[in-house]
Amino acid sequence: MEPFALMIAAILGFGGLSGIKIINQGDEALVERLGKYNGKKLRPGLNYLIP
Repeated sequence: MEPFALMIAAILGFGGLSGIKIINQGDEALVERLGKYNGKKLRPGLNYLIP
C-alpha cells in the first residue's frame, strides 16, 4: 500500500508544481485554453494556473 500512496503523492505534487508560472518584470503573459484567449493576463511575479 505504501508504494501506491507514494506514487499518488508524486503525481499530485508534479501536477501542482506544473501550474506555477514565473513572469519577468516588464512582461505580461496571455493565458490560452484549447488555443483560444480566455481574457486573462498574468502580471509580473509568481502566478499559479490550474493545470
